[in-house]
Amino acid sequence: MAQTTDRRVRKTKNSIRKAFIELIMEKHFSEITVKEIAERADISRRTFYMHYTSIDDILSEMNTELLATVRDLFHSRDFGNISIQDIKELFSELNEILSRNYSFYKRLASLHSYNFFVQMMNEVLRDIIHDTLKHSFSLDETTNTAYTEYICGGIVSLYVNWLITDSDLTLEQLVDTAAEITYGGLTSLLIKKSSGYPHYSSTSSERLP
Repeated sequence: MAQTTDRRVRKTKNSIRKAFIELIMEKHFSEITVKEIAERADISRRTFYMHYTSIDDILSEMNTELLATVRDLFHSRDFGNISIQDIKELFSELNEILSRNYSFYKRLASLHSYNFFVQMMNEVLRDIIHDTLKHSFSLDETTNTAYTEYICGGIVSLYVNWLITDSDLTLEQLVDTAAEITYGGLTSLLIKKSSGYPHYSSTSSERLP
């Protein structure tokens, strides 16, 4: 009985999400109503509110699931002993996730009214990279922040630009470029780690290479 109920819940939520994504492709987020979603999903407003408290709640849940998947991708790898091929595999998996709802993410990234989505992705990815570098290299906070901003800024800018423009980059080329940006940011850390070179501290007069 519980499995049947869970299946029904998943089916209803999938219908709601599908309707939401379709409407996102047609109009601005602020113009979408619960009534429209319910009608397109072929459910009642009451059923909608059994699963979501608001339209914002749909997007929030989708983002949470996406970011949890991205976090798992990063945490499943040892960045202290990583190769550029490992990083390419990481971005290949990330691209596979994005390709499932490519038009949806392209829409969110391209409109100013959805800037909050890009900002949230940026903030969460920054946290993921920050934690990953901290655990892989035991960096002091100043150095960690510098590397985090460099790597995160490059990745986010690359993907947003790819989504909002008709870029000539193929998915394979996007993977290579993202991997090179990330690996370039990690190379000096990997060299320092292998040679036992001390990490920069916030009191050091030296500068990042």
